Amino acid sequence: MSHRDTECECYACKYGEGAAIEREIEATEKYGWFIHMIRNDDRTATGVNYHTHGLDKKYQHPDIQIVFPMGDDAEMIGQLLWCVADLLEEGQRFKAGDTSDKVVRNHIVLFANATEGDRKVLRVIMPDPAGKCHQWEMAEPYAEQWEGASLDEV
Repeated sequence: MSHRDTECECYACKYGEGAAIEREIEATEKYGWFIHMIRNDDRTATGVNYHTHGLDKKYQHPDIQIVFPMGDDAEMIGQLLWCVADLLEEGQRFKAGDTSDKVVRNHIVLFANATEGDRKVLRVIMPDPAGKCHQWEMAEPYAEQWEGASLDEV
């Protein structure tokens, strides 16, 4: 884990690495996967890195990543990741270039290939205010979500 400053609010920094690992084990045992939220992450252009672990094992589907900064609304971020997991539970599968109008109400999101650490993941590209998801048509700072992502294989 890489942080931009010492004022990190992630679970591991707030409660200790052991507590974070215990929480991840409990979630994996209960749901088969868990959500990892890193704020102040210098590995993404947006500084945030919300992602899943375990979807690859539970659904034979790449884990999901969101790097769109949504402030401190952990509940909303969790709901978005849970929404994708629910779609996987229903049998839907995504690949780079796919879109979905079932993740964010009244908006289309786009899936792109990316890496999180040493893992290949699918990044959910959140639309800009005009509803655009492709890098070449998105307004700033929304286009920053594309840094390190591609519709090509990574």
